[in-house]
Amino acid sequence: MNCRDCAVKEGELHKLFCLKEICPFCNGQLAACSCIHTVLRLTPEESKAVDEYVDDFQEPLKSIIQRWKDALSLKGRIPWMHYPLLCSKCGTLYPKFFRVSDEEWKKYIQPDMRDTIICEVCYKYIKESTDGNKD
Repeated sequence: MNCRDCAVKEGELHKLFCLKEICPFCNGQLAACSCIHTVLRLTPEESKAVDEYVDDFQEPLKSIIQRWKDALSLKGRIPWMHYPLLCSKCGTLYPKFFRVSDEEWKKYIQPDMRDTIICEVCYKYIKESTDGNKD
């Protein structure tokens, strides 16, 4: 499977600034995180140039981008790998998403599983089992 944004194959590095690339510094979305500012310790002028990014061949962007590429390479860029979405309880592939309030989610889903995917069928089972076993 290829990256849907930049079309690289699994195991390859994303094209720089691909929206799917993970930042090796914060594990967030590389194109949206602020690590470029903090890691490179950008001056206010450089930060403004990055925030108003138009063309990476304009100065000072050209040198900033090269410094960023170097910092990313030194830290270790994260290659593209497709991880399918699975229900953590039953393993259903790409389950349909549904919504419940945060309060309800915390009531029924144990703390170490709250950041995982639970399909609606399993959620209903968990909820019914929990409610049915009240003293």
